[in-house]
Amino acid sequence: MSYEDRGTGTSAGDEARGTGVGARAGTAKGSAGGDLPRAEEEVRTRRGAAEKDPATGRPALAAALGVLSALRAEAGDVQGAIAPAEEAAVIYRSLGSLDDDGPGGFLPELAGALHRWSELLAAVGDTAGALPRRRTPRGSTPSWA
Repeated sequence: MSYEDRGTGTSAGDEARGTGVGARAGTAKGSAGGDLPRAEEEVRTRRGAAEKDPATGRPALAAALGVLSALRAEAGDVQGAIAPAEEAAVIYRSLGSLDDDGPGGFLPELAGALHRWSELLAAVGDTAGALPRRRTPRGSTPSWA
């Protein structure tokens, strides 16, 4: 039975990205404490699935890590939110870009993950980590110079 057949409003692509109906349910209501154990369990489940089938499991793991990071930050554990935010960004970065043979469709998720990660780093005073140095080809002058 497909996701559409169950009437969930969630497609298989939404499920992989973690963007379907209820992806962040409850977080806007200030119930981060109650959702946190579920989010941690979801990360464990998604991590296991990613080990078995990386092609479909890694995007879902990255989405679950993003939710976990957001919930930890909402609960006041900004320091604890950094590691899952970083891992989500690393996973999305590894999924490819439009210029290679990778899926490329995860660029918006990568941008969001990098933004969240940098905001968390800045919130704990790690401004150097929040604003990484821009890489330029050897021997060239950076655009900001």
